[in-house]
Amino acid sequence: MEVLPSFRFAQSALQLERAVRTLAAALALLALMWLSAPAARAADPDFTVDPPSPLAGQQAMFTPANAEGAAIEWEYGSGTGFVTENTHVFDVAGEYLVTMTVDGTPYSKTVDVRPVAAFHRDPGDAVVLETGQPATSTSDSSPGAALSWEIDGVALGGAESVEHSFSSPGTHVVRLEVVHNDQRNLAVSVLRVNAPPAAGFVWTPSDAVAGGEVRLYSTSVDAEGPLGGEAWELDGDGDFNDAFGPSAASAFAAGNHDVSLRVTDGDGVSRTVTRTIAVAAAPVVILPPSLMSPFPTVRLVGVVLRRGARIGLVEVRGAPRGASVTVRCSGGGCPFRSRRRVAETGRVRLSPVARFLRAGARVEILVRAPRVIGKYVGFRIRAGKRPVRVDRCLVPGSTEPRRCT
Repeated sequence: MEVLPSFRFAQSALQLERAVRTLAAALALLALMWLSAPAARAADPDFTVDPPSPLAGQQAMFTPANAEGAAIEWEYGSGTGFVTENTHVFDVAGEYLVTMTVDGTPYSKTVDVRPVAAFHRDPGDAVVLETGQPATSTSDSSPGAALSWEIDGVALGGAESVEHSFSSPGTHVVRLEVVHNDQRNLAVSVLRVNAPPAAGFVWTPSDAVAGGEVRLYSTSVDAEGPLGGEAWELDGDGDFNDAFGPSAASAFAAGNHDVSLRVTDGDGVSRTVTRTIAVAAAPVVILPPSLMSPFPTVRLVGVVLRRGARIGLVEVRGAPRGASVTVRCSGGGCPFRSRRRVAETGRVRLSPVARFLRAGARVEILVRAPRVIGKYVGFRIRAGKRPVRVDRCLVPGSTEPRRCT
């Protein structure tokens, strides 16, 4: 009775062992089939696009993957026909269904072609814009695209070009967004606007005189930093090479003179200021004439009489060589009205003047030389007394003797 259960257990174990062997053989066969299959079939065929979102008019390259050794063709847009070239240029922005066939099997994906967003500026980018200077930005984007301009966050519409001037220096941003067939693209330009330097200068003395030094001082400034250079034009030839730096000095002839200063900032932007300096003629300094040197002495030699005097000699001593000596006589008894001699030896004598000069007669001696103060001596004859003597100076250019000071 105990033999039957043991027999049944042995039979079940034998069946289980056979089943395990059968499963192992099947797994080994599957592994052999997987190892012997081509590597290219490990994944589905695919392709990539470079660039992933090309611009309209830009060449795009299509590269297959997991399709080694297979026959490949391409269709760039539904219904356009298959070709073998793996590069293509899409002329218009939009969405395109690109299909790759691998041994006749199609694989497709959508490629977004963006419109071209571009613009240029007039004046060009090489020119540093200045505050208040108008500049025009013009679109170079894809034809037919809708445009949207924006400058420093302010919308400026959708025209082909916009003109704008910047009132403040610093960095500014110009944006152009284009939309075509639901595809968008953006062009951005970041530019810097310059505030030109302010040129100015002063000078001293304000009442310049011909031949005197005039000093000039720049008052120029630049809102964005130190000036790059200062050059002066002082001589009227148009060249700014007469002085450099914040100050200069010069002497001018009498008249009006245009003086210019050119200042340049760190961006190379220059400004020039011109001012007119009125220069007065130098005053004529007339020095007072000096005394004749040596200064002469004058003698009148004669005898006093009851009714007048008898004069025998007029003598001038110490007159410089070349001086003119004039003796004038007026009144009763005068033998002449005027006589003149030139000093050659330092002594001049005139004799006899007269035998007798009546009271009231006058004898005058004048000693002159160029550009010096000469001497005048006058004698008035009196009856029974010595003549009255008067000494004066003869100033050049004056006809009358003056009191010597």
